[in-house]
Amino acid sequence: MYPYYRPPVDQILHLFTFNGINPLKKSLAATLLVTLELTSITTTMLLIFTQFFYSDFSMKLFVDSVESLFTTSQVTTPTPRTLKPPHFQLLVKLTTFVVKKREIKILLVQISSFWSLSQFDQKFRQECLGHLKYIKSTVKMFIVLCASVMVFFMFSPVFADRLAIICYVPEFMPRWVFVVYNSWVFGYIGMGVVAFDSFVCTMIFMLHLQYKLLNEKICLMRLEEVRNVDDERVCLQDLRSIIQYHNFLWG
Repeated sequence: MYPYYRPPVDQILHLFTFNGINPLKKSLAATLLVTLELTSITTTMLLIFTQFFYSDFSMKLFVDSVESLFTTSQVTTPTPRTLKPPHFQLLVKLTTFVVKKREIKILLVQISSFWSLSQFDQKFRQECLGHLKYIKSTVKMFIVLCASVMVFFMFSPVFADRLAIICYVPEFMPRWVFVVYNSWVFGYIGMGVVAFDSFVCTMIFMLHLQYKLLNEKICLMRLEEVRNVDDERVCLQDLRSIIQYHNFLWG
């Protein structure tokens, strides 16, 4: 991976490692981590549905349960008595990463297979590095903001008589044990969603930067300076590389 775009991408890969879906790492521990995550999400969803059988039905109970399963905005803007983590959304996103893990790895490798910044002039390099710094700072702020909110609600059982995830509490399990499990699942699920969204945002920003590199490479071509067969060969190689890069970005 070329150094010039590693900073914003590396912090996303660290989040992926936390969830066991880092496309550049393959290990038994990562597989077990993903299995544990899927099991925890499924179990929590079942506990959400179970509360219908052990609680008096009300519109509030129904709304809380629906929001528990499908709401995405509650990760960063939770309301006091609403279940926050978007279980269904994370299931979709996590499944996408597990199924497309190889394709994501190929994407990162392909980005690094094209030009580095060293072949461009100093002014352009500084401009690109400024974009990368902005990407890293923006994504980091997003991660810190989401993590702060999640930590607050993970510890909500300590300050209030409610769970981070409102669901049925099994009678055979001590409440404090379930509170720890409940808060852990909340934080783990939340960070999974944050990791996915951060990756998508980073790739969108990176796409803009990659097109800047492509345009600059085109501008560096000097067709009028072709004088002999060697110059023509070099020009054709550059042109072929530009076409391949354009097809990669377009495709």
